Amino acid sequence: MPDPRDWLFWNKVHSLSVLIAMDNQKLRRALTFIIPAVLIALVLILVAVSQAMHRGGTAVTVKIISPVTGAVIPLHQENEIVSQVQTSGGWSRLELRVNGNLVRYDEADSRSLNNQEIRQPWIPTEAGPSLLRVTAWDRSGRNASNAEVTILVSDGPLQTPTVTPTPSETPTVTPIVTTTASACLPNASLVREVNYPDGSQLRARQSFTKSWALQNNSNCTWRNARLVFLSGYLLAGRSPQPVADLGPNGSVEINLNLVAPAVPGTFPGVWRLQTADGRLFGPELSYSIVIPGPTATTVPTATRYPTATPWPTNTFTPVPTITFTPTPTATSTPVTPTEPKIDPTAMPVTPSPTPLTPTPVPATNTPTYTPTAAPEPPPLPLPSAPVINPTKAGDTSVSGLGEAGARVELKVADVSAGSVTVGATGDWTVNLTAPLAAGDLITVSQSNSSGNSPIASTLAADADQPDAPTIQPITAGKSVFIKGSGRPEAIVKLSFSDPTLDEITETVSGTGEWLTSVPSIAAGVEVSVYQTVTGVVSPITTTVVSSAP
Repeated sequence: MPDPRDWLFWNKVHSLSVLIAMDNQKLRRALTFIIPAVLIALVLILVAVSQAMHRGGTAVTVKIISPVTGAVIPLHQENEIVSQVQTSGGWSRLELRVNGNLVRYDEADSRSLNNQEIRQPWIPTEAGPSLLRVTAWDRSGRNASNAEVTILVSDGPLQTPTVTPTPSETPTVTPIVTTTASACLPNASLVREVNYPDGSQLRARQSFTKSWALQNNSNCTWRNARLVFLSGYLLAGRSPQPVADLGPNGSVEINLNLVAPAVPGTFPGVWRLQTADGRLFGPELSYSIVIPGPTATTVPTATRYPTATPWPTNTFTPVPTITFTPTPTATSTPVTPTEPKIDPTAMPVTPSPTPLTPTPVPATNTPTYTPTAAPEPPPLPLPSAPVINPTKAGDTSVSGLGEAGARVELKVADVSAGSVTVGATGDWTVNLTAPLAAGDLITVSQSNSSGNSPIASTLAADADQPDAPTIQPITAGKSVFIKGSGRPEAIVKLSFSDPTLDEITETVSGTGEWLTSVPSIAAGVEVSVYQTVTGVVSPITTTVVSSAP
């Protein structure tokens, strides 16, 4: 008979097996959801890590220290916007915008630190609330950080409230002392712009001095006046800059030492005179320089100058030689002689013949030859501008195409670098005494007997200059995507002829593609794009937006 305890034991075992089987089913159902979730999380982590490694950028953060949100600052007086930049790999530039408008642009130099306080002077010209936004870019120019504060610009006196304890007795009212402004208000007028008119082209990082001639057209002396920066691009100028004291009706030339930016574009700036107590006076003193961009990729094929046809040589027909016909000799009629009698004693005599003298026939109508002078060749037309072959840093010669026989004059950075006569095939080459540097301005003209040609110019490219990026055709519309290709990891910058569209900066992907979008774009807008690799700028590619089909 089986032991009842054995039955109970096996019943417990079976029940446990059933429970285990049920738990395994629950576990399998749970794993059905858990395993994909874990795999997706791992994939996302790997993608994030890959993108971070792929970008190779360094984190950068910026914080506005002064002024703080809610601060009140005076109108028409210089204030310093103090920002703290923190980064492990260095920073490249710092932009200050007020209500969305760029008022200050600073580039890092060799002395810039990873953790640094940057002071950006700003003079508010409008009263009311203002949003200050500072943007810092890392060394690669790919990663950026923003900081914002909201302040109030006041056109009245700034008062700091003072808390006075209330006395038990009747308080004594202290009268408010009002400062009366001086009756003499300084003023100035612009006599002339000495140099660098708007649109002047300069080389990247070129140092220059902008000068204005001013006159004190007020009845008071400028004392402790200064030149201050208002808006635009500071270009490494010092603000404020002291101005020498100047009496009434006196004249002065104000010089401002500046440095051109390292990237192509147009860079305006506005300055103005300011009294010691912060009042602006006189006209706005402005500049607007241009850093030429690289040569666009769509360059027509240069046509060689045709070889000049030589002036034809006159061919003279020789005069035929006149042949003189002599008069024929008269022929005597023979006479039959009589048989002579022979004297045997006589000596034989040989008769002498009588010579016949011919009578020459005089020549008549002898022609006389008079040579005809060759006609003067027509003057040569003025030569067109010569063609300059692409140049780059390190080149020891510059070559191109011109008019056969013309004289080519070459300048590098406004300094004469040599001249040469264009060969019969239209080619010319000028050997340099020193290699070209990146950004050198090269100008070439040619001349013939009629005069000089227009001037052709170009910039020496960097030895490692990347190719121009491509851009696909763009159709007008809303929410338009713009895409193209470039060098992997390069920085692509797009600009538009439409002033309502801001510049766009994108990074080329690892597969060599870039993509961006605009809210809307109209037909006829010109889009320009170039790419930058380790600070070296490529040629520019342009396209025009087409109409929607």
